[in-house]
Amino acid sequence: MRVVEMQRCLIKSVLAATILIAGLWPSVLRGQVCTADQDQLFDSCTGEFYDSGGPSGNYGDDEDVTVTICPTGGAGAGPFTSVRFITWTVAGGPPPGDRLEIFDGTTTGGPPMAVGTSSNSLAGLTFTATDASGCLTFRWRSDGGATAAGWFARIVTTPWPGTDGSASVCSNGASINLFTLLGNSPDPGGTWTAPGGGAHTGTFLPASDPGGAYTYTHTGTPPCANASATVTINKVQAPNAGTNGTATFCATGASAALINFLGGTPDGGGTWSGPGGAHSGIFNPASDPAGTYTYTVAGTTPCANASATVIVTVNPPANAGTSGSTSVCSNAAPFALLSVLGGTPQLTGAWTGPGGTPVSGTYTPGTSTPGVYTYTVPGLPPCPAAIATATVLQTTAPNAGQAQSIMVCSDDAPFSMVDQLLGTPDAGGSWAGPLGAHGDQFDPAVDPGGDYTYTVNGTGPCANASATLSITVRTRPNAGTNGSITLCSTDGNFTLFNALGGSPNVGGAWRDPSNAVHSGIFIPGTSAPGPYTYTVTGLPPCAPSSATVTVSVNTAPNAGNGSSSTVCSNNSSFSLSVSSQAAQMQAAHGPDHSARTAAPSTQRAIPPAHTPTLCSGLRLARMPAPR
Repeated sequence: MRVVEMQRCLIKSVLAATILIAGLWPSVLRGQVCTADQDQLFDSCTGEFYDSGGPSGNYGDDEDVTVTICPTGGAGAGPFTSVRFITWTVAGGPPPGDRLEIFDGTTTGGPPMAVGTSSNSLAGLTFTATDASGCLTFRWRSDGGATAAGWFARIVTTPWPGTDGSASVCSNGASINLFTLLGNSPDPGGTWTAPGGGAHTGTFLPASDPGGAYTYTHTGTPPCANASATVTINKVQAPNAGTNGTATFCATGASAALINFLGGTPDGGGTWSGPGGAHSGIFNPASDPAGTYTYTVAGTTPCANASATVIVTVNPPANAGTSGSTSVCSNAAPFALLSVLGGTPQLTGAWTGPGGTPVSGTYTPGTSTPGVYTYTVPGLPPCPAAIATATVLQTTAPNAGQAQSIMVCSDDAPFSMVDQLLGTPDAGGSWAGPLGAHGDQFDPAVDPGGDYTYTVNGTGPCANASATLSITVRTRPNAGTNGSITLCSTDGNFTLFNALGGSPNVGGAWRDPSNAVHSGIFIPGTSAPGPYTYTVTGLPPCAPSSATVTVSVNTAPNAGNGSSSTVCSNNSSFSLSVSSQAAQMQAAHGPDHSARTAAPSTQRAIPPAHTPTLCSGLRLARMPAPR
């Protein structure tokens, strides 16, 4: 049978050890170290549990150790023992290898709650007794092979407050979670007290909390004592460089101390640096560059140096240029008033006119009022505004009117060319045309068409003014002069144009006496006699020209129709008139036109060679009578 030695864990507090020697249990228990280097029984509510190598060494070969951990006061004395494994490093080897078995109770009887090996890590696992004793028993066995760091576990029957910690903080530092300053993985859920003993949240606020010892405590379940650890804070006052500021100077302004532009209550004795390096802290806008100037107050560890900046802007003085004047003609093109000023005026100014009212920066001759125009450029604070003036003298421009194009007819009356120009031209100008100098009167009958230029002389700085009158002269149309003609009803067709007098234009149009459109060809016996009108249309503005031909028609005499007849020399006499022709023929020939044998002895013979022709064209032949 293995001999089990009853021991307590090594107490890590001198005060607590003194109390144990006196036979008393402390009201506040600090961390204890329990090592499985021999068979032992530990009574502890809180502490550290290691293999035989302790916190820094390896366990040994061929170990076989049984350790029972009970709550303070022994088996059955208090709450159930709870052990949490933090690290686990066990060497491997042939089965069963190095191993730790955990049993519920004070013996190794019964199946283990867990077995930790090289392949089954216990890190992160917590084991809590359920046996009435409230104890847990651990059996550790190592073989003769390799060794390792073993394990580190915590006895957390009462929650573990960790180990003491400390920190030096600066009064202007960020808030600190005191829990993170405790050593050796404390359990959460405890309470904090401040250096004066009052309750504390566990968050240290450097700006308001005092330095000193802050205590973290877990309340133990009797007979387990409370467990606590402390964090000691060394608070160092931070340097104060004030808060950032800005300063704006005019380039022509006075010097000033930059510290006056910092916010807050900066400490004295700091140093300044600027865009050019170290600086005195007195800014001279005439020579120092604009930029960021930094004020630094040295801090005491752990406080860093404190810095604040002044961003300096140097505004140039406003520039409105220098005053100027100009003379313009009233018909000149609009121009910028800035062009009258000298120097290089800024473009951010505003103009006021001669009456003091705001105006645009453009002067429009003939519309804008001549006089003194004031240009004001506002200064960027703290610089004042700058002012310059532009004086405008204006001369009225000559007015020759506006160009015009007209058409006239060659028979129009003479007219004034000035009156034909558009606008309101000034009087007293001079004209020049295609043939040189010309008066104001234009006579369409004699003056040639073309461009006629009217010029009115200007007074400096105004140039002469000119306008052009373009005249087109149209030749009046000519229909000739009136005519008349008398025709026989049996005449052939007659061209009426030939009856006009003068030299009429061709291409006109005819109308008959009833004003109907006519071809201009008169057909005797068909066309109606009377006045026929010939009209030639002119190009605008010329009016049409007309002339008439009056046609008279005489009826032709009627001599009947021509015929031939043969009579006997001894026929009786007969009339040659057309009306008696048939009777004569019947007398000569009979009703059937057969020849008669009786011939009048008194009839005048008609020579055979002569065939008299009447209007009807009757032809006679004389035959000798039979003997």
